[in-house]
Amino acid sequence: MRNLQENISRIKQVMGLITESEDSYDAVLVGGLDYRSSDQPIDQQVELVKKGLGGDKRVKGFRYNASTSEVLNFMGGNPGIPVFLFSAGCTKAYDLSKSPNVDKDKLYIIEPYAVSETTKSIVRSAVSNGVPASNVFVGGSQGRGKGIVDGASDSKSSSHFGALTTVGSMKSGIGPTNIERPEQPALVDSLELDVKKFQSWLDKNKPGWHNKYGTLGDDEGKGWGIFGPNTKRAWNNPEIKKGYLDSISK
Repeated sequence: MRNLQENISRIKQVMGLITESEDSYDAVLVGGLDYRSSDQPIDQQVELVKKGLGGDKRVKGFRYNASTSEVLNFMGGNPGIPVFLFSAGCTKAYDLSKSPNVDKDKLYIIEPYAVSETTKSIVRSAVSNGVPASNVFVGGSQGRGKGIVDGASDSKSSSHFGALTTVGSMKSGIGPTNIERPEQPALVDSLELDVKKFQSWLDKNKPGWHNKYGTLGDDEGKGWGIFGPNTKRAWNNPEIKKGYLDSISK
């Protein structure tokens, strides 16, 4: 048992598997373009949101081109906090709306570029997936989101970047949703199961293990990383558990 524990610990260290950060945030922003002379860098975009929310609020900023998985991983450690998507960042609206760690009622889509058919489709898909249309905030032109969905709200800003502050101010009293974290099982000797690694192992070795999808394919939108009923059933199967533990102890 001691050798198994040492092997697991070594694997976790090599792969960089650490517990969630204890840092907590009040909101997250996925910003707009930031490389043109007329743009604001992401740090300044964050400050504009904070100006609306209140200067003491902690807002995590992601550039528009951050990977969606990076944002979703952050939300895993900060479930239920308000999410602000701005301009180019609005292209992540649909993918984020599918995450169990994102409260769709607190997902705000600010001045998406409605000229783009791709952006238009993404925002409409997010609304169809349960994001309130009133959570889409638009300005006075198509470039600032006008006409992208029926029932959108006025951003009440005379400028594009100013919408970060006006919308932030409208939502200044909004706090995080208490999203219950899924059960996290012990692996051995109080070490925690790496759910994603276990599910990927199931995909490879036990295809069809998931009742709905068969396999998850490392897709967080399907629940990869969530210890849900299918994963729990597999983990509680002695044969499957032994096979997994044997595989990671080699």
